Amino acid sequence: MTKFVFGLFLAIGAMWWALQGQPIAGVWTRITEADWWLLGGVGVIFTIQQVLRSHRQMRIVRGTLPNHKFSTSFYILCISFFFINILPLRMGELMRPVLLLDKENMPMGSGLAVVFVERIIDLISAMVMAILVLALADIPILEGSWVSDVRARSLWLLPILFIGLFLPIFATSFFRQLVQRPWMPTKLLGLIEPFLLQLDKLRSTGQLGWILGETVIIWIISTAMYGLAATAFGIEGIGFLEGMGILAFTMIGMAAPSAPGFAGTYEASYVGGLVFFGSMDAGANFANALCFHWWIFIVQSASALIWMLVDGTSFSDLWGKLHQKND
Repeated sequence: MTKFVFGLFLAIGAMWWALQGQPIAGVWTRITEADWWLLGGVGVIFTIQQVLRSHRQMRIVRGTLPNHKFSTSFYILCISFFFINILPLRMGELMRPVLLLDKENMPMGSGLAVVFVERIIDLISAMVMAILVLALADIPILEGSWVSDVRARSLWLLPILFIGLFLPIFATSFFRQLVQRPWMPTKLLGLIEPFLLQLDKLRSTGQLGWILGETVIIWIISTAMYGLAATAFGIEGIGFLEGMGILAFTMIGMAAPSAPGFAGTYEASYVGGLVFFGSMDAGANFANALCFHWWIFIVQSASALIWMLVDGTSFSDLWGKLHQKND
């Protein structure tokens, strides 16, 4: 309860900061006057990204269940992401293991390992993207500061990052020996071990390389949405690298304790990214952030509701399954 209240206050504060005194009528006008052909393209790209994420999830699950189908994976991803979006504090993350148990009879521990593997790979990807953006993107706000000198050297961090972060992925036996020390907390080992076992399965079944390749494609496609949305609102200077940076900002915003739908924290992090890359039009920034957030929320929710209709599953049925496992 305490975390929920904290997330709610954080969401309200973040939304207030992002709004920055902009009149609601003016924001709505900017949204209605935006180029909705381009925003339609954002919806299409987001849908493609969701299909690719489902395919990647299918490959991760196939490390344990070789006959897992794409259609089942797509259903599980759409429904679980819908619950992540509507429930606070990322409570919906448990929906994927619950649905994998329900649809494929996969043990909850294995289902949690699937989610853990995906999130760790995405975290590593976000860190790599942050380094690339810091080193190569045009960031006016940093010009003349000491950070400007650091950025030129930041590319040197990439090899270290790859070695340090990809070590658990490609050298599980070595990493297992590294972390199995008497001082290592038992709970932490309990999290690491299923992750390493899942990686071993993915490597032995030949899925790991494909998963990493699809991850690169997913984030490249995701990055394109932000530049397209900025253009729809007349915001200049948001190219590929800047879009990658805004993506990183929003990922950080979504990681914080939040209200349902990541309301407030998503808008604040998106606006922060636009300002970071030189957009000083506060009205356009907020309208872009608000429209982008809830437009892709609608697109994602629509895919989940369609699957629920096709499957004959109600919200109360799914909530009951999630609540049962939480108990």
